Amino acid sequence: MVICQYLCAFLKQVKWALVTGLPAVFLITGAMANQLMLHNVVQEENRTALKQAIASAESLDARDPNGWTALMYATKAGKSDAVSLLLTAGASPDIGDRLGRTPLNMAVSVPKKVSQLLIQAGADINQRNAGGATALMLAAGNGRQDLVSLLLDAGARLDLKDYQGNSVVDWSRRGGFDELTRRLERRLEKQDKVAIASGEEFAEDIFVDVQFPDWFKASFLDLSEDLKEALNAGKQGLMIFISTRRCSYCKAFIQNSLNRPDIQGRVETSFDVIGLEIFDDSEMIDPEGNSYRVKEFVTSNKAAYTPTLIFYGVSGRKLLKIVGYYPPDKFQKVLDYLEGKRYLHETLRSYLNRTAISSTKSTSDISVDQELFTKPPYLLDRRAGPAARPLLVVFERPNCATCERFHRQVLRDKSVRRLMREFEAVQLDASNTSSGLIIPNGERISPAQWFERLDLSYSPAILFFDESGNEVMRLDSETKRFRMEGSLQLVLEKGYLKDAQLQRWRRDKAVELFKLNASNE
Repeated sequence: MVICQYLCAFLKQVKWALVTGLPAVFLITGAMANQLMLHNVVQEENRTALKQAIASAESLDARDPNGWTALMYATKAGKSDAVSLLLTAGASPDIGDRLGRTPLNMAVSVPKKVSQLLIQAGADINQRNAGGATALMLAAGNGRQDLVSLLLDAGARLDLKDYQGNSVVDWSRRGGFDELTRRLERRLEKQDKVAIASGEEFAEDIFVDVQFPDWFKASFLDLSEDLKEALNAGKQGLMIFISTRRCSYCKAFIQNSLNRPDIQGRVETSFDVIGLEIFDDSEMIDPEGNSYRVKEFVTSNKAAYTPTLIFYGVSGRKLLKIVGYYPPDKFQKVLDYLEGKRYLHETLRSYLNRTAISSTKSTSDISVDQELFTKPPYLLDRRAGPAARPLLVVFERPNCATCERFHRQVLRDKSVRRLMREFEAVQLDASNTSSGLIIPNGERISPAQWFERLDLSYSPAILFFDESGNEVMRLDSETKRFRMEGSLQLVLEKGYLKDAQLQRWRRDKAVELFKLNASNE
């Protein structure tokens, strides 16, 4: 009987393979056969066959061509016994498909027992799918009061919103579940606001609605004319603030830095400020007179993250581009650099290093995560051919508070750790001038030399390279868990080949998920 179960399961995959054109020789590979059998047997009722398939599978977390693991199939089928066996054997409850749907997301349509097993196995309660929805939102949207109670008791956050700004209450209301909606509203009223962790200036994972300040200039999007007006008014030029409405980094930049009276005064004295939205399809003219759509202008300037600030001077010259959140003290340094025209003589990185106040504190070593990062010596040469995995390089410094916070609040996150294991991850000391390493182009230099050559200025600075050693993305400013997770996902899926703008990539994923749900696939 067990043999029959295996044979039937395998024949299903043979049929699929023949339809999709897989070579016959590939079909008879033992490891693949065992893996394909597991994906099918988990949906059957034969416990003995399942145990044998689990024992013979090369990896319990391997994905099929749809991006699904065996645990996803068992969950979707509501097979609690299969879910239990897989979790006990070590299957991960947090791996998502290509649309970010985890087993806990999928469990909203099956008996409660499955969700209980996943939670007991340590599933990330608040992990989002590609649309930004959590399991709690999905449960509320399906009217599953039993799962809503289970998830809330397990620590699910009620304050989160999806990428369209919908809360758990909105999901319940949209589903027409009035009693559940009232219950959630009462609970939300009693819940305290999310506390910002010590040492942080903003929370990344809560919903925001970014509005440009009234003192930003109203523009007809002819930036060449706007630049002329600014110069004629005796200003240094234009500051372009590239943002999007759901960006917590942008909200914090505006509230904490730009709207501070002394900083606002300095900016308005030197620059006219124009805000652009990354999703805007309006026609525009850049400071040099070139015609674009706004979203094309964003892409051409490689604004992979928001906010991105670009400063323009005489003749449309680009004076400086900075990316990410800058706290008031550091942004004041940026203004010093621009107002003093230091860009004529040195990079911003060089200026910040030269003017930094030396610390009198005792130097502490860099925190080393042996589980995540490759041990030296580092051989990152990619000239001989593509590597098996993309490369992730993290530059840090000793006695670095922001680096310590990155380890504590980002690198400890299990979703981030799971994604990082799919990279060759290397941790370097940006101040190290003595040790040498082979970088992707085959050159041997010190970490400090490489950091300088890359023109990085923040610690930690994070660089992403493809398998051939080409840099595809970088994070050179404050990076929190959600942005790190999204960047890892984008690089692993090679989203940069189409559009390296993180929020637009996420939006496309959300649209794809919505269409899939609408078609009931």
